[in-house]
Amino acid sequence: MIGPENNWGEERHLPRNHSCKELVEILEKLFHNLHNLKEIKVSQVQFNLTVNIVAPPPALAESASSGDATFTQGQAGSFTLAQITGGQPPYSVAVDPQSQGQLPSGVSASIDADNNLVLAGTTSDDPETGVAVLLDVTDSAGESVAKVEANVRKVNAPPPPGHTEQ
Repeated sequence: MIGPENNWGEERHLPRNHSCKELVEILEKLFHNLHNLKEIKVSQVQFNLTVNIVAPPPALAESASSGDATFTQGQAGSFTLAQITGGQPPYSVAVDPQSQGQLPSGVSASIDADNNLVLAGTTSDDPETGVAVLLDVTDSAGESVAKVEANVRKVNAPPPPGHTEQ
């Protein structure tokens, strides 16, 4: 904090970024301290104030979701659901606690290097009809995207070549 104990001939930098309200409080304390200095006659006070205003990042958002991801039992698959923009990277993704469905075993959700929300993996689960899975994307500032819905389907692996049904 800048105060009467400082060497007034020095340039002083505040140790961290301050909000506008904090900056006003610091200036008020500085002027109060200058006014209360009885033994120093001040005819002129000169100081430079540099304020860097950084615009907040755009809101965290996702592009339109492709919505469908079909995994073939026993085969690796990867599906891009949506691109994530705005907010404060890096992003994380998790199945929403309110989701009616879960990702199949062996399949995970992640954010790739291009900030795409991706489902990838190999499922060994038995095939079933599609299940809706809600995914939450959160940025490093703790903001979350509205839930992204993915319709995940698992299908049987095709029979090996030359195999005939009897």
